[in-house]
Amino acid sequence: MARRPTRRGRISPYFVKVLFKGFSKKLMIPRKYVSLHRETLGKECVLWPTHTRDSYRVKTKKIEDELYFKKGWKVFARDHSLKYGDLLVFRHVQNSEFDVDVLDMSGTPREPVVSENQPVARPRYTGRQKRNIVETAALTAAETLISSSEFPSFKVMMKPAYLKPGGCLYVPAHFAKKHMKDAPKNVRIEFLGKEWKVNVPRRRPCEPRTFINAGWSDLVRERNLQEDDVCVFQLINTKDYTLKLTIFGHTNAGRPETTNFQTAAPSAAEALVPSSEFPAFTKIMKHAYVKSGGCLHVPQHFARKYFNNSTRDVKIEFSDKPGIVMVLRRQPSETRTFLGGWSDLARENSLKVDDVCVFELIDSEDCTLKLTIFRHTS
Repeated sequence: MARRPTRRGRISPYFVKVLFKGFSKKLMIPRKYVSLHRETLGKECVLWPTHTRDSYRVKTKKIEDELYFKKGWKVFARDHSLKYGDLLVFRHVQNSEFDVDVLDMSGTPREPVVSENQPVARPRYTGRQKRNIVETAALTAAETLISSSEFPSFKVMMKPAYLKPGGCLYVPAHFAKKHMKDAPKNVRIEFLGKEWKVNVPRRRPCEPRTFINAGWSDLVRERNLQEDDVCVFQLINTKDYTLKLTIFGHTNAGRPETTNFQTAAPSAAEALVPSSEFPAFTKIMKHAYVKSGGCLHVPQHFARKYFNNSTRDVKIEFSDKPGIVMVLRRQPSETRTFLGGWSDLARENSLKVDDVCVFELIDSEDCTLKLTIFRHTS
């Protein structure tokens, strides 16, 4: 049996994958990772799942200019009962060897898988070590989003002081100094289609740090933020100063089941956006979006950048179904809205309140959006 290599203290290259259709036969390695760290990917790679002493030899194969894990991947996917929406973190160790964290849609590590020919062994990570794995996965996903974002961004891991009633959130000094000197007193935080107005007090000699206070506690309560959740803030609009929030949840046995949605559908959806090669946006379904005759508003920053004034018809593709054409109407407030056809799509695909939809602009000339749905489960 191969021996697991020793880990070094330095930060090694890594990439994150959310599993979608077709993952059981092959897995595409992110194009950006391949371009930056091609030397870590040989013709054959060794995958080391955490919690076990197993190793899997998987060959890489180039298909239509993309690099995939191919021969041997099917065995890995089967042995670990991988499912649609699972999150995998690949960390390079040495040569062409990777540690692999396997997490379900809630961000929780899967139970260790033991080979049929291997005696059952006690998991090597317990207690605080297991907690560290989950924290690292959330931080890794957050760092991946920041590195791939076109907007200025920062991340904050939630502490009790940020979550208590009347608490505030401190903004990292490097971000505040560069991007918040001229910020208005009131800024907006956007999370999956909803906005919160928060207050950024003027800096004073007695309090040189920049922080967000009034309105922050409301967001914490409504989104049920928990200690060790990792929040990424992207400055998507400097005109009205809007920060887009992405939450990478930290889950453990002590958190109620009812909070899993906070780290399941939204986290998986937000993990897809930075890994996509296409421009993309996410929307959490509200009653107004899924009711009969409802419509869907497109985020302003996305509409301004990718839809011109003459854009009228948009095609949305989902699964293997033919694309549905719908009208894109421009409102006086500059908002773009999906009208005719959207209600039919919502009904035919049984969209429910709190489902999360990711729209990827896969063809800008024909204005075609690919839809991926992450279902909300109670």
